Amino acid sequence: PRRTGICYAAAHISAKPPRTNDCGLPGAYDLRMFITEDRRPQLQVGDAQPSPIDRCEVHRDVDRSLLTAVIRNGEPVTFVSGQLVTLWADDSVVFQGRAIDEYNVLDLISTADDSDLADGEQI
Repeated sequence: PRRTGICYAAAHISAKPPRTNDCGLPGAYDLRMFITEDRRPQLQVGDAQPSPIDRCEVHRDVDRSLLTAVIRNGEPVTFVSGQLVTLWADDSVVFQGRAIDEYNVLDLISTADDSDLADGEQI
């Protein structure tokens, strides 16, 4: 297999084979990172203090990243669309985005351009 040179320490990663688009041409890789309790994951919503979660998944693609499958105390975590969500692992920020529905958070770079932000808010 071809190596990409990308290393995500202590995250379990799987890469699916290339997808095909509507024209049947190969698409980008969908890289899945499984963040588990060995990384001490914490979730911060808005300005609240980060709180521990059991696990989550981050799906990375060429044009976007998606935080999904967030589990706390054995139950799915739900979000309100538009909430700012930050994922911490081992005291480092590993993902930040806005909730797009009750179970998925899209990374900030993919969510908005400056015209979609509130006054004074920055990406």
